[in-house]
Amino acid sequence: MTDNDPELTSNTVPAWCDDVGIERHRIARDRARDNPFVVTLSGRLRDQSNA
Repeated sequence: MTDNDPELTSNTVPAWCDDVGIERHRIARDRARDNPFVVTLSGRLRDQSNA
């Protein structure tokens, strides 16, 4: 059974990352362009809407 509750996710994922040694980096809210996944998605959505 899983729980997709935001509190669970916001507490569990960072703890798991620490346990397995994954370094996390925060992206400022106003800097979405720093995230390559957001840039790619935005470009694809823009291309589809202009087609």
